[in-house]
Amino acid sequence: MNVWYTLFYFIMLIVAKPLFRVKGRGLEKLPDGGALLCANHSSNWDVALITAVCGKRAQLHFTPKASMKRIPLLGRLMNLVQVVWIDRDRPSDTAPIKKIIELLQKGEKVAFFPEGHRIKRDDENAAKSGAIMIASRSAVPIVPVYIPRNKKLFRKNRIIFGDAYTLGRVHGTEARAAAIETLAGKIKELGDSAHNEI
Repeated sequence: MNVWYTLFYFIMLIVAKPLFRVKGRGLEKLPDGGALLCANHSSNWDVALITAVCGKRAQLHFTPKASMKRIPLLGRLMNLVQVVWIDRDRPSDTAPIKKIIELLQKGEKVAFFPEGHRIKRDDENAAKSGAIMIASRSAVPIVPVYIPRNKKLFRKNRIIFGDAYTLGRVHGTEARAAAIETLAGKIKELGDSAHNEI
């Protein structure tokens, strides 16, 4: 076990638990071995919340934007926990995608935000094709995850994990678009179920 991830996990836990009273539902659906956890993204707190509920044994790998490397201490710690940096100024750079696929095929879990940036409303479908390409090429399950967009301080916030599913090889624009729509729909269904609990 990566001792630096243990430190990272406890920092995230100390932040997330008291501030957001975060809980997980459906954690038993996480498969053994490699999996791509695909979650909606609305806040910088999302990494802390999903880390806290998954537990230190999950040892999630994240895919932050490369500009975060410049943040003192945090950038260094994220290097130590083996994140995969994504440089938005170099969209043609395939090295990060290859690294993510390598991690997944080694049995690691990667947390990925298909929207690519923060989206504040559930009805804004902004999912990109990166998650589909990665899951298709790595042949590991996708786990849809819903993180509340309207997070409330000092009140219970629930992260919901859906059923894992696998993709075959996805070829062509239409197949890729259909796969993106399916993933976005699964995440939205989890969000709708969360709203119905309120």
